[in-house]
Amino acid sequence: MSLVRVQHRHIIYVQGYDPRGLAQYYRMFRTELRKFGRLYRLTATISRPQSTPDGETASWTIETKASEWQTRTSYDFLRFEDLIQRDLAAPIWSTVFQAVLIYWRLVFSGTIARFWKAHWRFATFITYPHFLLLIEAMLALGLAFAFEKGLEAIGIPKLLAIAAAATAFVTVLGSALKYTENATYLLYLWKSSWSATVRARSWAPKSWHARSSWIRIWRGMVRALSCLRSEAISRSSGFMPCPRTSAITFACWRSSLRSTGSTASRARM
Repeated sequence: MSLVRVQHRHIIYVQGYDPRGLAQYYRMFRTELRKFGRLYRLTATISRPQSTPDGETASWTIETKASEWQTRTSYDFLRFEDLIQRDLAAPIWSTVFQAVLIYWRLVFSGTIARFWKAHWRFATFITYPHFLLLIEAMLALGLAFAFEKGLEAIGIPKLLAIAAAATAFVTVLGSALKYTENATYLLYLWKSSWSATVRARSWAPKSWHARSSWIRIWRGMVRALSCLRSEAISRSSGFMPCPRTSAITFACWRSSLRSTGSTASRARM
């Protein structure tokens, strides 16, 4: 079997649920490319990212050279950090309510049990934020209970003491969630779960069904098919927010591949 050298590769990367977006990802990509070049003693250069006018897509190219081969990679980074940042700006209690509702729906539907049966690590990952919330809630409840007893001890009427303790409970728990976020990532994990659950459904907001420049990128690629190897890659929930985009572009891609017989095309999640 003869060896086929890939001279032109086209990568379409659908970002994961990461609010840092293009700037952070491009810096990481450039750093790792330099490490790759030093490790394998290759010459690897990367262009600056160029964004579409609507800001939904950024593209750059990579030239990789060795003594006997050279490959050019076209890289399209499909963005939605603007929508992620909008999610993360939601009130804390809205996030908690949505996350708890989704988790218990998964429990009562038997989904969590199936997660445990299939892979305990994933089930632990899903359950971890709620277990930590329970611990923080118990600590806040203990402080609120002590506060109530202290108020009663100094002669405050019981109903007023209970109301003050309830206010203290909400304040302490909300503060704990907010100021420990950089260590626990609870709010981020809950919002990511909510996004993956809600926005993959047909009643998701229209902005998550299809981003116009994404479809233009994919359709342009499959029409040209000037590259020998094409890959679509998404990180974690990258494809979850855009089912309509995926359906349109993959259908177009498959039909083009059948007609042209491209040697290597695939999608990775």
